[in-house]
Amino acid sequence: MTTTTKRGGTPALAIGAIALMLTMAGCSGTPSGNGEYIGATSGPLGVVKIDGDTVTFTSIECPGKSNYSSDTSVGQLNKDRTRITWTQSGKYHGSDEITINDDSVKVGDRDFVPRNGSQGKTMYDEGMKTCGS
Repeated sequence: MTTTTKRGGTPALAIGAIALMLTMAGCSGTPSGNGEYIGATSGPLGVVKIDGDTVTFTSIECPGKSNYSSDTSVGQLNKDRTRITWTQSGKYHGSDEITINDDSVKVGDRDFVPRNGSQGKTMYDEGMKTCGS
């Protein structure tokens, strides 16, 4: 007598598990970082805007005042989203490392927080105080 074991569900289950792992791996990549971020330290306001692969940094001193000035740098992110190559020089030129997290961005050695978050709003208000607003 010959005994046959049927395993019809096992290959389908294994394929489903592999597909799920690949999907989850795709979700665990680098955050997109799209949005506006403001410098997390006091001093002149620095705003970083990430839109797809384009990064714009603007240093703003006393917006709305007669002595208002700004300096803008524009750059492109590399494929890994870890480096910016500046294509329009301002404060930044050449290239810089960038670290994009869910709740912050770091360009070179300067930290930025979401512009619309509580810390971002506080930093903006503090920057405006230095302008006498």
